[in-house]
Amino acid sequence: MENGQENRGAAQITSDQRDPRAWLVSLAEENGFKTEFCLLLETAQKAGLHARMQNNWWVFSITPPQNKNFSMMWIGPDLYFNYDPGRIKEFYRIPIRTSNEALGEERHLKPEEVPALAKAILKLFGKD
Repeated sequence: MENGQENRGAAQITSDQRDPRAWLVSLAEENGFKTEFCLLLETAQKAGLHARMQNNWWVFSITPPQNKNFSMMWIGPDLYFNYDPGRIKEFYRIPIRTSNEALGEERHLKPEEVPALAKAILKLFGKD
């Protein structure tokens, strides 16, 4: 991963010793993106989605709250963003074209892009 994340030693402590959310937020802070990362995390929750985090994951996964194993979006502490429009369609019946128009391409977000993406996520899931 970028910004030295592979040097963080994620596997050097046990799962019981690390809170995945705190760990990912600390990585975002090290990258200079804590505010933006937390905004996207909070946005997922405001949209009624579940932010799934596990130890040794370098992203949080956004899932429907009814099926927390059904990942639809991924956001990293380096502002990496990706999503699967087919999965969004499968669970929420939102057309692929609508998701693609709202969310754009897989990318590393610029900090100034985050507020617009947060609004797009809320609107896409009917919480704007």
